[in-house]
Amino acid sequence: MWRMGMAAAMVGLLLVGCNFHVSGPSNNPALNRVAEENFRDLAREEDDRVLARMSSANSRETVKAALPTLREIIGPTIPGSAVRTEGQIIKVTDGTVYVVVQTFSLSDRYAYVTTRFIPENRVWKIQGCHINIERKAPASVTPPSEGATET
Repeated sequence: MWRMGMAAAMVGLLLVGCNFHVSGPSNNPALNRVAEENFRDLAREEDDRVLARMSSANSRETVKAALPTLREIIGPTIPGSAVRTEGQIIKVTDGTVYVVVQTFSLSDRYAYVTTRFIPENRVWKIQGCHINIERKAPASVTPPSEGATET
């Protein structure tokens, strides 16, 4: 009987050690601003600034090659300030990450941007950025006035 108890305790410790993470709401205004600036710099084609914020864990060449595609997703509008920002600190077995999710209202779409930061040499660096786009509903179409003719 005691063997089953010991085995259960060992399995429990093993699972806790492998999958330990703690998360909670958090707000880091400085990192939120960095994420916002990064999104704007991406849209403005300020690639050197974007690349400077990236973690060394990322291949510089791979990130640089992906930037034009991300700009195409964003569209021609230079984003203003985020209309919504939520941050979360996550502690995992191999360190701490900060994740910020921001919503930007662009001319014809909404951009939902998730930026993940990791500490690197006592400085927070961007590990990754995910952009999801949702098109805004088209403006209501005004029917032509009666008697108008098309040319």
